[in-house]
Amino acid sequence: MSLKIVRFAIFILLMATISGCSSKFTRISRGIDNVDFSGKGLIVGSIQETTDGMLPSSTSFFIHSKEDGSSLTLATNNVFWWQFDDFRDMENSRGGVFAIALPPGDYYVHGWNISSGNSYMFPKHPRKAPFTVHENEVLYIGNLNMLIKTGHNIFGMELVASGFPFILDESVRDFVFLKWRYPFLNNRDIKIEIAKYDDLIIPPEKPNPHLEESEVGDF
Repeated sequence: MSLKIVRFAIFILLMATISGCSSKFTRISRGIDNVDFSGKGLIVGSIQETTDGMLPSSTSFFIHSKEDGSSLTLATNNVFWWQFDDFRDMENSRGGVFAIALPPGDYYVHGWNISSGNSYMFPKHPRKAPFTVHENEVLYIGNLNMLIKTGHNIFGMELVASGFPFILDESVRDFVFLKWRYPFLNNRDIKIEIAKYDDLIIPPEKPNPHLEESEVGDF
């Protein structure tokens, strides 16, 4: 068995473990008219890839509990849960909305990775974007958006070259999808409080003075 196959298998097992997450996080199924999350809060938002060329295999963002370090993986094409496809009609983009119930407390978006073919990339020094969950409250934390930059290898083949994460306020668009995918939200107030990296929200089309340096590896 080649080293690349072994590394790929280890990576898949690691992702399965992370994606499984703890019972602290409860993913809300789509199409439900009534959801009881008594004693917990609900975070809603979207995850999206925006690219100037090809799309990667998948992009993941990680949500962590400040209290005990337990984590949840959100991915644009996550084989362990479901495929996000709400934005399929948008050019050079892919993603979808999510709704997750979790206990009151402090959390943060921390870390990401991009997989493409037999390679992956991740930040050397990931930043944190904190948010607080309150009991019986629905909180919109934003659009977790990865700006994908592409390039070409020595053979002229297009490949994913780098990724830059942003958390944007796309509540006007996202609320339409959220209330369609999760009908019970039509009868709930949704608080908008965008999780922020370094207290900045910078659209992908503008330069970001706090771009994260990333590493690239091969499976």
